[in-house]
Amino acid sequence: MSFTPPVAARLAAGAWAVVVGYLVVAVLVTWPSWWRWIAPEAAPSRELSTMLLLASAAVAVARSRTRRGDTSRWLLLAAGFVVLAADERAAIHERLRDRLLAPNDIDLPFVPWAQPGDIVLVVVALVGLAIVPWLSVAIRGTGARRWFT
Repeated sequence: MSFTPPVAARLAAGAWAVVVGYLVVAVLVTWPSWWRWIAPEAAPSRELSTMLLLASAAVAVARSRTRRGDTSRWLLLAAGFVVLAADERAAIHERLRDRLLAPNDIDLPFVPWAQPGDIVLVVVALVGLAIVPWLSVAIRGTGARRWFT
């Protein structure tokens, strides 16, 4: 499966349209308690978020087949999206925080506003930022590059 730039742009625009459409409908249907279908863990938006993460993984796998020499980078990106989708469904980071880190008072001393156990998402964010230069090699010359500039 190969995506030409116009097809990929249309897919990205369609994905954004679905997200915006969902948010508008969710707010209108649940007004004045508009946050019920958007913010909570059990909200339908979780399904949408999971689908978008898995679709991103599928696109990365498809790109791995068309980008010679960058296969491992695209596959690692796909694996990252699958892990994020799994975390979206099973709340792995919350279970780590609540069952392991918080009871043992594990925190980040350089983040004074965080509670014990809130280390998980900070570490995920730092790892993500650390691999951006490595991944930027894979997205060089693609339409995805504009999202990082």
